[in-house]
Amino acid sequence: MSADRNVSIVEYMAEHRGYPCGYCKSKNTNNSHGMWAHSMTVSDYQDLIDRGWRRSGKYCYKPTMNLTCCPQYAIKCDALEFKLSKSQKNVLKKMNKYLSTGEIKPETVDIQISFDDEIGLSISDVQVQSKLAEDKLLFTDSSLYKESDTDLPGPLGDANPRRCSESSKTSSQSFPKQSETKLEKQPKPGLGADPNKPPCKKAKLVRLERRKQKSKTDSLNLENPSALKQDTNCCKTIENYLNVSVENPVHKLEILLVRSNPKSIEFKRTLKQSHELYSKYQQTVHNDPPNKCKMDNFVRFLVNSPLEIRLLRSNPPSEVYEKSRRESLSLYKKYQMQIHNDKPFECDENTFSGFLETSPLKPESPSYGPSCGYGSFHQQYWLDGKLIAVGVMDVLPHCVSSVYFYYDPDYRFLTLGTYASLREIAFTRELQKRDPKLKYYYMGFYIHSCPKMRYKGQYKPSFLLCPEVYSWHVIEDCREKLDRSKYSRLNEDLSIVDGNVTDIQTVCILYQRVAMPYASYKRHRRQYTDSVDEEQVVQYSRLVGGHCARKILLFRQ
Repeated sequence: MSADRNVSIVEYMAEHRGYPCGYCKSKNTNNSHGMWAHSMTVSDYQDLIDRGWRRSGKYCYKPTMNLTCCPQYAIKCDALEFKLSKSQKNVLKKMNKYLSTGEIKPETVDIQISFDDEIGLSISDVQVQSKLAEDKLLFTDSSLYKESDTDLPGPLGDANPRRCSESSKTSSQSFPKQSETKLEKQPKPGLGADPNKPPCKKAKLVRLERRKQKSKTDSLNLENPSALKQDTNCCKTIENYLNVSVENPVHKLEILLVRSNPKSIEFKRTLKQSHELYSKYQQTVHNDPPNKCKMDNFVRFLVNSPLEIRLLRSNPPSEVYEKSRRESLSLYKKYQMQIHNDKPFECDENTFSGFLETSPLKPESPSYGPSCGYGSFHQQYWLDGKLIAVGVMDVLPHCVSSVYFYYDPDYRFLTLGTYASLREIAFTRELQKRDPKLKYYYMGFYIHSCPKMRYKGQYKPSFLLCPEVYSWHVIEDCREKLDRSKYSRLNEDLSIVDGNVTDIQTVCILYQRVAMPYASYKRHRRQYTDSVDEEQVVQYSRLVGGHCARKILLFRQ
């Protein structure tokens, strides 16, 4: 088997049972399979997430769906067919108004959940360790590159999925009258209702009248199809809201996409600000202690990536990231400490660097794909020159996959979690213009058994992955099944089975720096082969699928 630079190398960690769950807070009911990805091509990772895998830094895991306490179903949204809901439109309008006038409607603001809930997996509780130094992952012809990072990602937000606070509700209160003959107190001039005007209608009555009016309008549209067509053409897209032109805006919002691996100069310049924002977010929103959001944790979780970067062109690093590195680190710290309650030493520069910077990604220049290329990126949000949010994402052959999002808690009134998700959907639509296959927005995992995690179904149309045959199904068709049982086969055709299997003898193995099929590996280790090793390889090939098992190099000692 010839060596190829563009190759994925993994260590299978087998099954991990009985560790804490970050969703239901159980101490020993979380179950998953895991593997350490020393390197990963974007096409291989695309295949893996289409079988229910996700990555946290270089650690990839797949929930044991029929055993784990909170089954996690992969969820994706068709970005091209995406339809804005009323609440999503309001988020975009609110941001546009704030940028235009600087005004914001006073309201109770919920802490926004973004698509990073896969870190509900507490990696620190899964005691796994890479079995070899990365510099030994060299073929005899030196076709692979050295790696220096062998540690597992730290438990930054892993055991603390973001929590939704309930919206406050106003309620009318009735008080007993002190005297039946006491006159009602008149409001001061300029205050209260106008006594010369009729009283306001109750909200329920207003809604009823609107419903009747809408019914009349629908009837007219049926009689006059041209009017219906004209009304449909007037529906605004997500781009209509995001690309609003405002003269003399009070605030200026800039969104910068920087390549995290290999680290561009733009990324290096903003690293410190990004880490400080991350730290503040984790500590405020997720109640993380500071030691969980150090620079090295930050780099391992949000910078480290096993993906092979495929870029259309190689640009010389710009100076933008170096200039903004301090702001990025500062934002990371602020986020971790205020949102997750991390302590300062848990989100220092080393944690940030190890969590969000270091990566094995190798740049390539294919003749196809989006202009930014494939790989791992940070999308930075700058408001009036200040870094207020960072979205970490993977750009893959068929999708944009949301990895993590953190923001400055001081700006939570802008509903940044939802706003960033809509921005990333729009970004996916933009990339699809260049790469027709890239049309989906992956939102991590959907957890129906956890009410606070069902919000992802609000991004329509969305699809859930069947955990048995790995087919995609419209979420509306799945809810009834999941209401009955938190684990369910979503594909109703029982005759369909997982066809992506392979003979164990063809599984690709990396042994003593040489790539070989499993059959050759067994001949080399004839006197050392045991049933446990073979069972692990069989289990691995079943979980990753035959296609990946024949391409990805599985490290064996």
